[in-house]
Amino acid sequence: MANEKLISLLKSQEEEHYKLLDRMAELDHNTFIADAKNEGREEGREEGREEEKIKLALILLNDNVPLLKISEYTGLSIEKIQSLRYGK
Repeated sequence: MANEKLISLLKSQEEEHYKLLDRMAELDHNTFIADAKNEGREEGREEGREEEKIKLALILLNDNVPLLKISEYTGLSIEKIQSLRYGK
């Protein structure tokens, strides 16, 4: 009788242990997904900011603003601005 109770208790504890492991794995997965989404959003924002800088640089190039000023206004490198000028 005592052995049966002990075996039952051990099985119950083992089940709880596996439930806890499953829950921890689920939380890890959810955290990973949330982090990936946040990273993707930030990358999208950065790409959007870069596109806006390029648009501004193209407008300034069309207005014959000096490259140094364009670089100063946009934060783009002279090389990047030159590549925009020549369509590379």
